[in-house]
Amino acid sequence: MKKALSIFLVFAALILAVSCSSTANKVVEAKASSYSVVTDTFTYTYDVLADGIQAACGYDIPYTENAPQVAAANGEIRIYYMSSEHMKIDNGDFADRWGDCEFVVLPDGQTMLIDSAKGAYIPYVVSNLKKLGVTTIDYYVQSHLHNDHYGAMLSTSNGIMENFTVKNIIWADCAHTQSIADKFKAKCKQFGITPIVLLRGDTLEIGEVHVDVFNPKQESRGNYNFSGADEVMNNESLGIILTFGNFKALFSGDMYVYAEEDTIKAYTDDPSIFEGVTVVKTNHHGRTTSNCRQWAEFIQPVIAVTTRGEGIDLDTYKNYARYGAHCFGDHPDGYVRIVSDGKNYVTTTCSRTREMSTYKTLDTMAATIRPDLWPAN
Repeated sequence: MKKALSIFLVFAALILAVSCSSTANKVVEAKASSYSVVTDTFTYTYDVLADGIQAACGYDIPYTENAPQVAAANGEIRIYYMSSEHMKIDNGDFADRWGDCEFVVLPDGQTMLIDSAKGAYIPYVVSNLKKLGVTTIDYYVQSHLHNDHYGAMLSTSNGIMENFTVKNIIWADCAHTQSIADKFKAKCKQFGITPIVLLRGDTLEIGEVHVDVFNPKQESRGNYNFSGADEVMNNESLGIILTFGNFKALFSGDMYVYAEEDTIKAYTDDPSIFEGVTVVKTNHHGRTTSNCRQWAEFIQPVIAVTTRGEGIDLDTYKNYARYGAHCFGDHPDGYVRIVSDGKNYVTTTCSRTREMSTYKTLDTMAATIRPDLWPAN
């Protein structure tokens, strides 16, 4: 009996050891569950890492692959939603909120970091990037200058600028105060970087990836007085769509309903850049200040991901589920990673098995509305 138990423990240890190992072009991971759905566009696969892997990593990301190397070897875009395992630091300032930080590796191995979370989480932003093999950030994208989005960029001592070679910085050149704009510009100047300004209608080519910008408006440039309620500055969030083959990923910071509706109006005559959105990061941490039904209908993503630190608002979840979306978040699902070759497959991996049953009814609704996107069971 003791011998059998010893063999079992050794086997279990081996599974954990290879759970997130990688070679130059292949990541080997133990899974708790996996299913696939074949559509006309992609084969969508949804995986969950084996039980115990995330717990063993604590607040750290459980994926240990050299992300730039793997992406370049396979010609993939890889997106990591860096939510620090729904960690909460009770500092009295929106203690439930980790903020936003998404790490994107492009098919040629170039890297993009979109926002850098809240200041209290800087050690995890830095350590997670290092764990993924990052030494260079080719593009840092600042959606807007609120403190739960710029933490590791404006850090005074041990943030991304101090730990990695940052080559380019992108922003919309607007802010809620002159002082925070000056601080941002000073940080860029300190490291010899002239930030790139992108606004509605602008585009950018990065290797095989095309970038469309849909928010804010061109006239927002140089306005450093978007003061008052958070809604005012949030509506100036940089909105971008990354297109790689048939794969599209949409990021738009904390856009509120006003900016969502304004975007819909601006692109009603030619909505082509929004057609076929694969994945969206839900606006404003999945809150109901944003993610209105009209927005969900306009973009109709296959996958919607929320980084928040708490559960996804039911109305937000419902709005995306109405159009068949699979909804994920750091609180119910842990670290979310999405990988695609732009033509054949999209693989979504969550670091934990979802334990709550809160969203089952909405998933059933989504599967009924879009059975082509969900498994037949």
